[in-house]
Amino acid sequence: MTPINLSSIRKNLALRVMLAVLPALVILFYTGVEQRRQSIENARRDLLLLTHAMAEIQQDNTRATRQTHSTLSLLPEIQGLFPGPLVLR
Repeated sequence: MTPINLSSIRKNLALRVMLAVLPALVILFYTGVEQRRQSIENARRDLLLLTHAMAEIQQDNTRATRQTHSTLSLLPEIQGLFPGPLVLR
């Protein structure tokens, strides 16, 4: 294995520039990975909140619909349409 010839100014300068830039590239890479991880975590949290909110709205709609059906079933006009007892499920 031959040793690196640092006698050339061009090679020496290129090596020093690479060594100077390498820590910055590592920091940029790490920051990008960390930001990606944080973005994924934020998206998961937001999705969970949205899902719970939509489930609550759906439950409220279901309760309101059942209440409307119960109220309508008490009206004499509706009761006269069906010969037997009205069973709500």
